[in-house]
Amino acid sequence: MKVKEKSVGSFEAKTCLAALLEEAAGGASVTITRRGTPVARIVPFAEKGESARRDAVQRLAEIRATVRGDGSIRELIGEGRKR
Repeated sequence: MKVKEKSVGSFEAKTCLAALLEEAAGGASVTITRRGTPVARIVPFAEKGESARRDAVQRLAEIRATVRGDGSIRELIGEGRKR
């Protein structure tokens, strides 16, 4: 699922907060900037389970990026057990 992302300045965020909250409720993520530098983000509220799942997927992706080798899963597991 692709999350909609937009960026607004801090003044616009202050004056349009209600609209930005509605966008977040609809699934959009809004980055708030100050003089072009990101300082905050308004994101859709995630239930605890959903947030934990998202964090776990992110951690797995980070681990996966560090695993190297052409071996099969069985070979990698066997190699890990030898350590």
